[in-house]
Amino acid sequence: KIEIIKKMGYEKILGIAISLAISATFNSMKLALESSDMEYKILDSKGVSISSSVIALYGSELIYRGLELDEVYNKLEEKIKDVKFYAVIQDWIKSLNFK
Repeated sequence: KIEIIKKMGYEKILGIAISLAISATFNSMKLALESSDMEYKILDSKGVSISSSVIALYGSELIYRGLELDEVYNKLEEKIKDVKFYAVIQDWIKSLNFK
């Protein structure tokens, strides 16, 4: 996949992995990228899919604004602290069949 990215004309990779605490995605990315000649940064989003998506969208906005890879990485690392995900599970208690 890294070769495909290179063929598309990209020179740098910013990987955003779901939480290192629950997935090996971060380490898999790191292993794959260590053997490439591309400049890269990998960010542990410390979250799951939805919060990782929010971080990725913010990162794409920063890239669009023209920030360099290190600047984007540093801003995302700071922003992760602000990202919170809340879920409401309706009727969850009822589904447990407590009597």
